Amino acid sequence: MPSSSDTSDGVVRISLGATAGIGRFRSSLEQRVANELTALAVEWEYEKYPQMPSGQRINYLPDFFISSAKPELRLPRWIECKPQDFLYRLRVFCEIDRRFGEYFENPIAVEDCDHTLLAINGFTELSKPKKLAEWLNEPVLVIGAVGGTKTLSLEMRPSEIVFERFHPFVNQAGVKKAQEKIEREKRYEAQRLQYQQEQRLRRSNLLSYALQGKKCGVNKRPSTCCGCDTWLPAGHGSLRLNEGRWFVVCHQCRS
Repeated sequence: MPSSSDTSDGVVRISLGATAGIGRFRSSLEQRVANELTALAVEWEYEKYPQMPSGQRINYLPDFFISSAKPELRLPRWIECKPQDFLYRLRVFCEIDRRFGEYFENPIAVEDCDHTLLAINGFTELSKPKKLAEWLNEPVLVIGAVGGTKTLSLEMRPSEIVFERFHPFVNQAGVKKAQEKIEREKRYEAQRLQYQQEQRLRRSNLLSYALQGKKCGVNKRPSTCCGCDTWLPAGHGSLRLNEGRWFVVCHQCRS
């Protein structure tokens, strides 16, 4: 809880205590985004005025300006934090959920939707970053949460709006899970290939051993080739005897 104290000048001054760090930001979401940016070694500034290509200052304060970030984070220069509900309502307005479902996999771009159309349909807060993207002719990332797995985010571009559920910055947990899944699949594939190689070597050695044996006609019962594991009906394989062991070899392996 904030604590208060009286001073000699008659002014009551309050202290936010443990929440003092939030005082720099306008919301807890902005605080979380700032923490995430810092944790990912992103160089950022809070509420910096953008400038038009001509150098004229735009009288609008985006939440974050990104001066340097790792390319894999796909961060544009400007980030806006808006309530997640705003993004959901725009998703419904653009019929994204009806046409592609709530948990669509790939980014979806909506064209022919400028800031004026957003404003007249009640999306005033989202029309501002869209207008900024049109003014600067560069993307503006709009987020309502950070650190999730399939959290919805928007990228306002000059000529379109991109809805995404797997943005590498917004969905760090999801990206991590996806990377872990890829690594697991790579390990499984390497193990599978190693097993297949071992099986081929084993069968090659077994075939070589079988061919050294005595020919004893053809197999009288259905069996599999000891060299390639091909199923052979009765009478379609060469029967071999080597050191008391019987083997069936197909025509292809025999030749």
